[in-house]
Amino acid sequence: MLRGSFAGPATLARYGGEEFVVLLPGSDIKGAKEQAELFREKLADTPIESLPITMSIGVSILKSPDENIDNLIKRVDDLLYVAKEGGRNCVKSENIDK
Repeated sequence: MLRGSFAGPATLARYGGEEFVVLLPGSDIKGAKEQAELFREKLADTPIESLPITMSIGVSILKSPDENIDNLIKRVDDLLYVAKEGGRNCVKSENIDK
């Protein structure tokens, strides 16, 4: 389901039991959030065995080329929990005006 769902190059990886990471090289925060929302909608429109599927997503970008990847993952994880606490089945990102 993940493969072929994103515009441009994408690296996909499982990160935990029910968590996945998608790296979108060259994408800005607005583009990454748009792609995440399109994927969430696509998944919602694809029930498996008549069960609805929901997805909470956190989106962030590297602040600089030499940023520690652990910092990025922490920000994304925090945003994921904001999405879950805010009602689930949504995409949360950092302020795109930063």
